[in-house]
Amino acid sequence: QGKNVLLIANHLGGAKAAKLASWFPLYWSVPFFPGQNKETIGLRLTDDHPAFKEFPTANHADWNWFRLCKGAHGFDLTDITPNDYRPIAEPVTDFHYNRRIGSIFEAQVDKGKLLICGYDISAETAQKQPETAQLRQSLIDYASGTQFVPKTSIVPKALDKLFYDPSLKLKKLPKQFSDADLYVDASGKLRVQGKSTAWKQNNDAILRQTKGVNYKVVCDGVWRDKQGSAWHGKKITITVTPRAGVPGKFFVRFADWNKNGRTGSVTFEGKTQKLAEHTQGVWLEFPVIREDTNDGQLILEANALTGPNLMITDIAFVPEEG
Repeated sequence: QGKNVLLIANHLGGAKAAKLASWFPLYWSVPFFPGQNKETIGLRLTDDHPAFKEFPTANHADWNWFRLCKGAHGFDLTDITPNDYRPIAEPVTDFHYNRRIGSIFEAQVDKGKLLICGYDISAETAQKQPETAQLRQSLIDYASGTQFVPKTSIVPKALDKLFYDPSLKLKKLPKQFSDADLYVDASGKLRVQGKSTAWKQNNDAILRQTKGVNYKVVCDGVWRDKQGSAWHGKKITITVTPRAGVPGKFFVRFADWNKNGRTGSVTFEGKTQKLAEHTQGVWLEFPVIREDTNDGQLILEANALTGPNLMITDIAFVPEEG
């Protein structure tokens, strides 16, 4: 969208990415000591780069990088950047590998500019470690300033492969909803955590969204465990902003995978139906006439009758234009 973005990527890329930003170098040579399970022999830094204006550093890793390297991730840029491309922070591989690795690097991505940091510079960690706070502030100031002008472009498809999150199991859009104006996997981008948190739209996986169509959710919280993710609550209200005057069908999926005897009543645009026990999950389907969308909103309200609450895993609106 033409924005400047600082991506904190220390949780992305999986186990291989963690090996590519290790503090401890491998010993002597990989062929002689193959069990080392490490692939880097140090860290090369562009110490005069404006990204480090407020973070004093040599052109190699020193003790100011020691705690930063804990849990850090590096990313293999060899095949997606030109041969003369140099990351701002570059873990150096053993010459048997000879790969171009970046733990801090930048790129033009479509209309936007992206600065990637493979170190944990989250606000939470920055409160505990002064060197982390300093690097965080330096990168934020650089990414929001006029000197942030990446010269190399990387296509989003290549970045998607680099930055996958192994803790997420993002679902694909079901074929029957390929023409949907809206399809939302509830909390589909939330990491597995086994605790309830407040609803935020950016934790949902929006698999289809036509321009001008949106939604909001009022619920007790969101949940994700190894079996799935959902919005939950004694009462859940979903308000969809559709295209005005467009009829179709609204779908909502309820789940009770931990078999807590959940039942409820579901009201959509003034029409109510019962929700029976549904340990295998169930889709409810509601017809939407043109008059339902003329006021610019579709409202679904679900109320729990038995069980601790209700859980909604997916919603979809499929237009029927003709």
